Amino acid sequence: MNNPNNPLHGIKLESIINTLVEQYGWEELGRQIN
Repeated sequence: MNNPNNPLHGIKLESIINTLVEQYGWEELGRQIN
């Protein structure tokens, strides 16, 4: 599926998670999810 208007196109989930962990840490991410 090719969607050039999608800003997340081509970005791996692993990269997104790693960025979030670097910025917020696991504890804060857990609080945000719950």
